[in-house]
Amino acid sequence: MDSVRRSNLQGSVSMQFGKFLGTNDYLKELKHREFIGASAELTVKTDGSQEWHKRFGRPYYGGGIVAFDFLKNSDMGRPFAIYGTFGGVIKETPTHSWNYNTSGGFAFNWTPFDQEKGYLNQTFGSSVSVYISFGANYKYYLSKHLDLGLGLNFTHFSNGALKLPNKGMNTFNSQLSLTYHFDERQFAPKDTLSVFDKYSTLDVMFLEA
Repeated sequence: MDSVRRSNLQGSVSMQFGKFLGTNDYLKELKHREFIGASAELTVKTDGSQEWHKRFGRPYYGGGIVAFDFLKNSDMGRPFAIYGTFGGVIKETPTHSWNYNTSGGFAFNWTPFDQEKGYLNQTFGSSVSVYISFGANYKYYLSKHLDLGLGLNFTHFSNGALKLPNKGMNTFNSQLSLTYHFDERQFAPKDTLSVFDKYSTLDVMFLEA
């Protein structure tokens, strides 16, 4: 079906509201651990024509950028991350879907540990870190082109101990998103079984003595 084979270019914007965990002595002493973030993504949704599309929930892939504000802990810096993303559908109906998402890239503009300047936050030893995120979300289909999403994410920041100290940071956040499909939204075929799934045989052999 031509309507199923088309790839779907989509763009999304989102707001994040979260909290980082007290995973080291410096962070444990902070009374306020809240942060906010804003992101933008451009992705392509696969068309369902290949077997791996079906196995991974007719996934999308692409890239994005996210910026963070640590509010009362602004001395941590004004970090932003550039990342690649991959996600797909867990379950879908004509009006909504449950989805998973993964992202990975690099975050920049942290304020690193500096004993001479008296900045003793051991979370980051450099201004650059790895950015890794996993999450799940619910999307309600507002129209043939527009989705409203609500999700939860876990994110890890670390530089892999390339420069010490590097205690790293873990965060949890809720996410409110709006996704626009440049083409009308396409649904996967109802029959998602492969040729190997559909057909099986049982061979019985009798041997005469």
